[in-house]
Amino acid sequence: MVLSTETGSGIKTGTGTGTGTDTETGIGTGTRTVGQTRWACAGNKQQACLFLLSRPFNSTRWLEILECRNVNNDPPMKILIEYFPEAAFLVMEHCIKRSSHIQTDPNYTEWYDFHLLDPGPDDETNLAGNRFFGPTTMVKFNRESLLLHPLTQKLLDVKWASFGRYVYYFNFLTYLIFLITYTIFIVTERKVQDFNPTKPENDTEKRVKVTEIFIRSTVFNGAVLYVALVFAFAHILKEIFQLFLQRRRYFRDPSNITEWALYVTTLCFMMPYMLTSKQLEEVFGSLKDPRSLWIFGIVSIFLCYVNAILFLRRFQPFGIYVSMFLEVFKTVARVFLVFFIFIIAFAVVFFVLFKEQVRNYKERNIALK
Repeated sequence: MVLSTETGSGIKTGTGTGTGTDTETGIGTGTRTVGQTRWACAGNKQQACLFLLSRPFNSTRWLEILECRNVNNDPPMKILIEYFPEAAFLVMEHCIKRSSHIQTDPNYTEWYDFHLLDPGPDDETNLAGNRFFGPTTMVKFNRESLLLHPLTQKLLDVKWASFGRYVYYFNFLTYLIFLITYTIFIVTERKVQDFNPTKPENDTEKRVKVTEIFIRSTVFNGAVLYVALVFAFAHILKEIFQLFLQRRRYFRDPSNITEWALYVTTLCFMMPYMLTSKQLEEVFGSLKDPRSLWIFGIVSIFLCYVNAILFLRRFQPFGIYVSMFLEVFKTVARVFLVFFIFIIAFAVVFFVLFKEQVRNYKERNIALK
C-alpha cells in the first residue's frame, strides 16, 4: 500500500477568497460562514458546528471555515477539541482522503493532511510562544476517541519516525548503561558484606564500623561507581528539563515520581562510597547500624528494573503486555484497598473481644517453660 503523507500547508480545496456573501439565498459564504462558525463556538453550540462543517456547501470550503481565529488567536482546531470533540472528529475525517481503489490494489493511496493538528513552526500561535499540537490538547482534555483516530495515529507515527525514536533510543541506551553498571556495582559490593546479626560479647553488643561496610571491593568497582553516577546525574538533568517544560502536568505521571525515587535513593546509597574513611566516620559514624543504609540500595535497584519495564512500553512486541500489567496492578491496588479496610476492621474487633485471652495464653506459655 502506498502511503502519501502531507505535512506542509495541507491540501487546499476551493478557489474562493472567503470574502463574498450570497444575499439572495441567505446561505453564508466566506466571511458570513466564518462568522457563523465563530458564533457557534462562542455559544457552545456543538450541533451548529456540526451543521456548518457537514452541510453540502461546505464540503469543498471547510478549510476556509477553520481559518478563523478568536481574540486570543487560538487555532480553531484547539477550540473544537476542547469543546466540540464530535465536530473535531468530523474535521479529522475530512483530513483523510483515500483513492477509489480497493485496499488490496497496489495503486491504493491515502493522503493525510496534518496541518490542522500540527500547524508547523510558522503558525501565529507559535510565534507568540504558545505551540499548538493537537495530540497534546487531546491528552489534556481526555479526548480518547480523537487520540485513537487514524489521523492522530498517523501523525504520531510520522513524528516518531522522523525525530522521536532517535531521542527515545538515546535515552533508553543511556539508561541501559546506568542499569548494567549499577547492577554490577551493587551485586559485587554485596558479595563482600556480611549482614548476619552481630552476637553480643561480654554482654556488650559488637558494633560494626562504617568504614568496614562502605568500601570499594575492587578497582573496577570504583570506576563503575563513577560511570553509574554520571548517567544518574544525566537522567536527573533530563527530569528537571521535563519538569520545566510540563510544570504541574509533570507530577500527574506516576512514572516521573518513580524515576525521582530511583535517582534519589541511588545517590543516597552511593554517597558513602565517595567519601574517605575520615569523612565516613564524621558523617555516618554516629549510626548504630550503618548497614541500614543498604535499604536505599535495595529500594533503588528494585525501582531500577521497574523503570526498565516502563521503558519497554514503546516497543510494539512488549508494549501491550506492559500496559496490561499496569492496568491489572491498578485494579488489584483498588481491590486491596477495600480488603485492607476489612482487615483493619476485624483486627480492631478481635483486639476488643480477645485481649484478655491473648494475655492469658502468654502467661500459660511462660508457666509451662
